Parts: sequence; C-alpha cells; structure tokens
Amino acid sequence: MDIIKRNFLRAIRSGAFNDTEPFEPMSIFKWNKLLNIIISQNVISVAIKGMKNCNYENVPYETVYGFFKTYNIDINETTNEKVCIPRSDLNNMFLNKRLANLRHKELHSIDTSIETLDLLNIIIYNTNKILTHGIAYNNLLLIGKYLRNKGDKVDFVKLEHWLQYLKLHAMAQYEGSILITTLCFDMQEVPFVHNIDRIAYNRALKALDNIIKNDSELEWHFRQSKSGILHNNSVLLRNNIWHSMKYINYAPLETISNLINRMANSLSEIEE
Repeated sequence: MDIIKRNFLRAIRSGAFNDTEPFEPMSIFKWNKLLNIIISQNVISVAIKGMKNCNYENVPYETVYGFFKTYNIDINETTNEKVCIPRSDLNNMFLNKRLANLRHKELHSIDTSIETLDLLNIIIYNTNKILTHGIAYNNLLLIGKYLRNKGDKVDFVKLEHWLQYLKLHAMAQYEGSILITTLCFDMQEVPFVHNIDRIAYNRALKALDNIIKNDSELEWHFRQSKSGILHNNSVLLRNNIWHSMKYINYAPLETISNLINRMANSLSEIEE
C-alpha cells in the first residue's frame, strides 16, 4: 500500500472512529492526490475531522484549506453528521420477497431486534452500491460506525441466518473483510466474517485509484436517434458486464438481477 492510501485511511479512521495516528509526511503533489481521493470517495467531513483530530500534524494546512475552498467548504466550520439508517430493496424479485417477509416478521416478533435489522439494511445498501458503482468508503463507514456504536446490541446469530437466507453471506464477508484489512477492525467486532477475503482488500485499495471523471459518453446505456434508431453504449455495457462478473461468485442472483435492472431502467428513460 502506498503512502497516499495509508494517509487516506488514517484520515478516515481518525474522523470516523477517533483512531488517531500521525500522518506520514508527503509532498504537496501527493497531498493533492489524497484530497482528490477524499472527494471521489465522498468522505469529506470525516476526513476533515480526522485531520483536525491529529491537529494537522504533518498536514499542509494551507493546501488543504485552499483545496476545499474551491468546493465552497470551510474546513474550520464544525459539521454535525446526521445518523441515518439506509433501507434498500434487493434487485432479485425472489430474494426481495424473502426480504420483505423477513422485515415484516421481525418487526412483529415478540423478540424484535431493531439493531440487527438495521445492520442487515446497511449491508444490503452497501451490496447494492458495490454492485452498481463499486466500493466506496462513505458507504462502508456506515457498517463500521454501526458496529462500533451498537454492535453489542446486534444478534449476530440471527443476522447470519438472515444473510444465508437472502444469499448475501459472501457479500457481507466481502464488506466486513474491507473493514478488517483497511480500517483496523478486529474479527471479533465483525462476527459474520469467518475468513478474510484478500480479494476484497486488493479491490478496496484499487478503488482509491478511481478518481471521478465527468464523461458524458459514459453516462448512457441506450440512446435513441432522431430517426428512431436505438443505439447502445458498447463501452459502458462492456464495463458494467465486467464489473458485475467480479461479483458473480459472491451473490449470483443479486448480481445478475442488478445488471438487468440497470439496463431496463436505462431503456425506460429513453424519450419517446
């Protein structure tokens, strides 16, 4: 792991979990690359808090201040993070019906575990985001924060049963492995991870190289010409299929359904 990624992970570990560790000295050029990763991973407030927690030790304050100023962000302002539990459905109709029944039964059970249901919802949300867009730390931090704050209230036996029932146990281990290998979680904190997935670790680091590009040519799956002829974006289609194939062994039903649904949604958006 290179120094830029190490310092990025230090920033978000400090900001999200107060795990303070001095930053390694870097050049201004490398700091600019790190700041762009912070933007692309959508962890701005967390990273700024992380740098503040370390009293900007080995951090070029003026560079950081000026960089975020271009985004109309004042790093000296205190921001309060809103705690929100995301709720997503599954793309596969069969599995989504199972999920709906599971949620209904749990909410009406005499031994309802809201915390366990919340964690399941966060894992499903992350799964959807990973299958659609790839790994993003702003989403993974939701799992990490919930485990650190309410992990002691989660029924992990029940959670693992649900994950098996929804065919998501491998994806949950994938997500948990990233927390363990890059954010310094103990395996005891993530009981649904039984084996560390090194592929997840490598992909998480590679995801930090993917700086957002505003390329309009990669934003559409299908487009209709004025003459009514339907054109498909072969580059985007190929990229999406390749991305989905990386997860086919983790969640085959959900991965295929996710790809089909994205293509169907793109077709439905074509102007008549």
